[in-house]
Amino acid sequence: MTPMGLILGLAIGFLIAPVQPLRTGCDTGAPPFAQVTPADDLRVVSAIAGGDQTCYEVVLRRDGIDVTGYVLGEGLPAVETFVRQRQKAAVSSFEGQNQWAHLVAKQAKSVSPTGHKPDAAAVFEDFSARDTTGRSISLSGLGGRVTLVTFWSPRSPGSVNQLSSLIPVVNQYKHSGLRAIGISADPNASHAVEALDDITLGWPQIVDRAGLTKKYGADAKAGTTLILDGSHHIVAAGLSGSELEHKVRELLQQP
Repeated sequence: MTPMGLILGLAIGFLIAPVQPLRTGCDTGAPPFAQVTPADDLRVVSAIAGGDQTCYEVVLRRDGIDVTGYVLGEGLPAVETFVRQRQKAAVSSFEGQNQWAHLVAKQAKSVSPTGHKPDAAAVFEDFSARDTTGRSISLSGLGGRVTLVTFWSPRSPGSVNQLSSLIPVVNQYKHSGLRAIGISADPNASHAVEALDDITLGWPQIVDRAGLTKKYGADAKAGTTLILDGSHHIVAAGLSGSELEHKVRELLQQP
């Protein structure tokens, strides 16, 4: 390629590269103060739930200076890599956990040949508790058509990754009826708050003072997510990443 062709190719690549604004906050109305391209040195700090698009806190290094800001969506390579790494960590945390396969099998066997209501053992029973902010909540009070229940432990980075990997799917489907709740196996609420200090989730977190982790056979250290239908039947367990997203979408599309 001639020098002129190389220059032209780089110019065209720059023009078609997805440029995104670096904002002062996560709100779409937050003013941008810089433009970010795929070629920039960008480090993703955390994902933040709340809006229609997942917001990512990032550090942009330019001219030897680090600048912190926020980008929306997964359009930049650095953000895509961050999401894939979170999903990979969540998937690896499930390896070797056969108890969830047994739980799903038990749920399937509890359905009668005529398709009637599953056995009570396959239903996640309603409960009420105060979340880590002090609000009184209940499983039934969450509403929604599909609910994600994630057991995790503040002392396990793998389980925290599993929890935070749900941010994109919750943001994508919350307006379609998806709800979520996290259950920390550590009964000390301050430990849960400290573990999530740099992660902003858009759904409630409670601590397990009622033995729910043991009751449902959850491995909180690995981080495990149950998917409940509108009647709170456990329809899937141990899914993550694209498999979890596919199951959520499938359930929300049912009449």
